[in-house]
Amino acid sequence: LEDGLSPPSRPRLPTLPPGPFFPMVRPVLAVLAMICLPTACRQAPPPEAAVPSPEAQEAAVTAGRRAAGALRGALFTQLQAALAGGDPVKAVKVCSLSAEVVTRASVASEEGIEIRRTTTRPRNPSNAPDDLDREVLTALAGHPPGERPDEVLRWTDTHFRFYQPLVMQGLCLRCHGDPESFSTELREILTTSYPDDQATGYRIGDFRGAIRVDLPRTDSRTAAP
Repeated sequence: LEDGLSPPSRPRLPTLPPGPFFPMVRPVLAVLAMICLPTACRQAPPPEAAVPSPEAQEAAVTAGRRAAGALRGALFTQLQAALAGGDPVKAVKVCSLSAEVVTRASVASEEGIEIRRTTTRPRNPSNAPDDLDREVLTALAGHPPGERPDEVLRWTDTHFRFYQPLVMQGLCLRCHGDPESFSTELREILTTSYPDDQATGYRIGDFRGAIRVDLPRTDSRTAAP
């Protein structure tokens, strides 16, 4: 498991040359330096997240695994049924029409829990990563070949974020493998449904992305060192 979020660095004011020719310039520029455009400003860093107790971390991992397992099972059942007739086009239709519904339904009974799939090579743009997702996914993608990446737990003062890695299986390659092996109909439906598709060219065992589970944090907290 990895530790909490790292706060962004504080912005620095410019250093001005000393000397008698800048008696008024220094204070004026110091004020101007603090009035920056929204696109260039960074908010003051939040206080470092308090470290959860080992028991709280274990509980979060258990809940994250349970939610991720429910989603994996539901999606696999639907995809397996769609591919039973040997037509991957049906599997694409399942993903485009049903995957988001299945994802939400998998944690509908769990108050405060949110779940999604994320990857640096999305097929559906809604699965694109945020900054923390990208940081975690990049680290997971660097796992040794042939080994499954470890699960990751991150936290803020209010939430846990659990990541369960996804690795390509043989079934997945029907729609995510070499595009040259796809039927004309499959290529057409992918182009139509996902014009910015980045999720092809995988092989068995490749890192695909992760299931991300966000859980509310209600543990008693210990101040960060």
